[in-house]
Amino acid sequence: MLIKRCISFIAIVGLFACTGGNFVFSRNMPEKNDEPYLGVNVGFGSGTSGLTAGISLSHQTGEGILTGRFIHNSKLKIDSPWINVWDTGILYGVSTERSDFRAVVSAGISLTGGSRQGEMVKLYPYRGFERVTFYTPGLPIEAHLFRKISETVEIGLGGYANLNSEKSYIGWLLCIHFSN
Repeated sequence: MLIKRCISFIAIVGLFACTGGNFVFSRNMPEKNDEPYLGVNVGFGSGTSGLTAGISLSHQTGEGILTGRFIHNSKLKIDSPWINVWDTGILYGVSTERSDFRAVVSAGISLTGGSRQGEMVKLYPYRGFERVTFYTPGLPIEAHLFRKISETVEIGLGGYANLNSEKSYIGWLLCIHFSN
């Protein structure tokens, strides 16, 4: 089920990236005197690994956008350790605007880590599960749609995924974006 969701998400993001978003927005060609765009994005949402929080810093010149992101997913289980997965990554993508809307699609590389439930431990008086920690490289992908509410603030909805060898995941974030 997760693999089908990941493949569907990647197909949609791939189509968006290959067409540059032209099936959703017409491109605004940047002027030669455009200044670089700096932004901070903060969001909360849900994913296949539980509740999600994310933050990213981005730098945009023309249509290219370079983003550094951190996403953390957690699921609390009774009588077992927290199950969580996170990634910190560098992504590059395209951004396109039309009137008050902006769309961003990007992909990159990440370090993915987390913990999961291990074997049952029965040491008197303690009874529970061990925590198994992992770290692995990953392939982060994300897509956002923002609406301007002022010159420096946007609100939006974003989808994200991380494909890796330990715990691949997908999810969404409701975001607020601050920029210069």
